[in-house]
Amino acid sequence: MNILYILLALVVLLVLITVHEFGHYCAGKIFGFKINEFSIGFGPAIFKRKRKDGEIFSIRALPLGGYCAFEGEDEDENASSNDDKKEEKTETQNLNDEESVETKQDSQENAEQSNQTIEEEKKEESVEKVEQKKPVEGSFNTMAAWKRLVVLLAGVTFNFLFAILTSAIYLMVTGFATVQISATLKTTNFRFGTHGFHKGDIVIAVEGKKVEAYRSFATMIQDYGKDEDFVVTVDRDGVLMDITTRKQEFPAFYFVSYNEYFKGKLFAEDGRAIGLDVFIDIVSSIDTSVETGDEKGKGGALKERLSTIYKSGDTTLSKEERGTWGDNIDLLLNGDEEKGIYTCITYAPEGVSIGIIQQNYAKEYSFFESIGKSIPFAFYLCKLILVSLVGLFTGAIAVSEAGGTITAISQMAEISKMGIGPFLLMIPLLSANLALFNVLPVPSLDGARSVFVLIEMIFKKPVPRHIEGWIHTIGLFALLALVVFLDINHFIACPIILLL
Repeated sequence: MNILYILLALVVLLVLITVHEFGHYCAGKIFGFKINEFSIGFGPAIFKRKRKDGEIFSIRALPLGGYCAFEGEDEDENASSNDDKKEEKTETQNLNDEESVETKQDSQENAEQSNQTIEEEKKEESVEKVEQKKPVEGSFNTMAAWKRLVVLLAGVTFNFLFAILTSAIYLMVTGFATVQISATLKTTNFRFGTHGFHKGDIVIAVEGKKVEAYRSFATMIQDYGKDEDFVVTVDRDGVLMDITTRKQEFPAFYFVSYNEYFKGKLFAEDGRAIGLDVFIDIVSSIDTSVETGDEKGKGGALKERLSTIYKSGDTTLSKEERGTWGDNIDLLLNGDEEKGIYTCITYAPEGVSIGIIQQNYAKEYSFFESIGKSIPFAFYLCKLILVSLVGLFTGAIAVSEAGGTITAISQMAEISKMGIGPFLLMIPLLSANLALFNVLPVPSLDGARSVFVLIEMIFKKPVPRHIEGWIHTIGLFALLALVVFLDINHFIACPIILLL
């Protein structure tokens, strides 16, 4: 099964790279560039077709890349004229050598004829070379600089447009999650009493700005400080209401953060099933002040209180099942990732908050809403990527958390296992990531090549092609080395991924 998810990850990666290269291809065809080959994948060709104009389309064995090969992309447009001068100089020198031979070796007629024959052959070869060096119509570096710039940036543009398209599909299928109030906390210092929130309220907006897939409730209120008022719009039984609230100091407490798995599986000492509302009240009533020292927040008091639950009695569960639940109160606190059971009871330390216990509430986007929201959502993904990139340079994110191609494929396979939602989110995220990465001014990437074109446009003279070529070659090898290093470093830090 893991192999299938890895293959799915490879297909996704190949599609994203093909979209990128197709951007170069489309821009090149529009502006009349000569394209030698458009390839999906690297390595030996498993399918190849040549068109009448000489353009080749191929599918290759290694699905880890692709390319759009332009005629003369790494050649100097002035190379032919320079070569002409070199050939003319060679021809003149050869003729001088011939005259010298004739002068010095008049008596050696056979040798003279032999030398003349050799020089004539050299002249013919020179002419052939000159003809071969003539620039081909549509050659990359003979085209206008602004056209080359458009072609170079077309790849990242197509990746970003693809991120928008796939974002629309993701939003259309999954919608987004806002906040629903499941309980409120009280404090004698809070001048609004229970501050107006009721159980079941659905958060719609903060200060008039709607909660969206790209703008969470937590993000919208994070900049408000203690005792600073702000307005939250909620949907209460279909009626929109504005509630003025503020952040205050609240004591530590326990709350039920996940409960679907435990429906029908919670029982009191006498065997009666405990409803979720009763269970939430039990958890909320536990005095967290008795939690001290190393036990604080680790469930000492909670375990003692919950010991009255899961006792044997007249239940619908078998004796074995009742015994299992009775012996595993820790399951409520820590969950079991292998079984897909997530933490049900969470300890919230004392601190500043608006004093609510919340749960996610799914909302849907219509077809047209999904299309409209896809653009800001794609920019939101780009922001997340840039924040992560900056975090790597500032040390906020450990280098061991980054990875190369193998790490990316492994993580893509893991995400694919999580379901349709995470899988659909992964595609626009990776597409935006590919666009941002390629636009970086790193040698061998589109960003660096664009910088060289901009230099040519500004100074009216290109950087010597052989120098630019060496820079890109060195950059490519450095980039490959970095990818290998990141993969090795990641696997050393997180060996579990190797189990794939």
